[in-house]
This record gives sequence, structure tokens and C-alpha cells, in this order.
Amino acid sequence: MLFVSGWPGEAAAGLEALRTGGAQGADDPLVRRYRYAEPRLALGQALRGHASAAMDVSDGLLGDLGKLCATSGVGARLDLDRLPISAELARRHTPLQCEEFALCGGDDYELLFTLPPVGSDQVEAELAMSFALRRIGVIEAEAGVRCTRGGSLVTVSGG
Repeated sequence: MLFVSGWPGEAAAGLEALRTGGAQGADDPLVRRYRYAEPRLALGQALRGHASAAMDVSDGLLGDLGKLCATSGVGARLDLDRLPISAELARRHTPLQCEEFALCGGDDYELLFTLPPVGSDQVEAELAMSFALRRIGVIEAEAGVRCTRGGSLVTVSGG
């Protein structure tokens, strides 16, 4: 099973707001996410003994998932309908922009990780009591990353 913590895409949206003059004041939450990354150290420690693979999302979810799969000699199916999109990101951007930020934006330092299928429901439930995380796909034997929307394969650019 494939998971991601938090809200990927927020930092990239914050950087975009700075670049375009769209920042909403000194306390803009997206700009804060870009400027003050918070590594998910506690989650990383909680994953010890459970995760079969884990890495931070620093170069974009799609690109980092490709790296994780290549290093592990596997592939993945990423369910785009399950991407976690924060309320703030959704309020300020279209669904397509949100998806692009989540898939291709970097500097979030959220964790991308896998759990073995057997027992993953219990581990997921235990972790979800303390951490924001979302199941976003599955690991497969066939190399490469495939994206689905509504159960159908789709082509996604970027990453």
C-alpha cells in the first residue's frame, strides 16, 4: 500500500504566490509552508518496523514516487482521486492546479511511504490517530508509475 503524509503541493503553491504577487499577507499559510518546512521526524520514527520503503517528498510526489519505485525495482499505481488536497489550496486554485501542485511541486517534506498489504489497515489506523496521512495507491510488480482517475488509466505530465 502506498501512502503520503500531510498536504503535498502547499509549499509549491506558496512559492508560486511569492513569484506572482499572490501572497495573502505576512501570515499566508501557503507561503509559510514554503518558507518553514517541517520535516516529519515523528512519523518517520513511527514508521520504523512497519514501512517497507519511505522517503521525503522534496522534488514532487510524482517524481519522488518514480525514484522510490526505481530504487526498489517495483512500480506503482497512483489513484489521483485520493490525492490529499488541503482546504487552503482548494480555496485558492482550480482542481487541475491543485493536482499539479500536489504531483509536481516540491519542498513539502511530507513522507511518501509503503506498508506491506498484510496488516496495513491496522498500522494505518494506528498512525492516523497521530498523523495526517492518506492511502494514495498500491505498489505493483510492473516497473513505472501509472496514474488512475475514476478507475481508468490517465496520462499525467510532469514529475
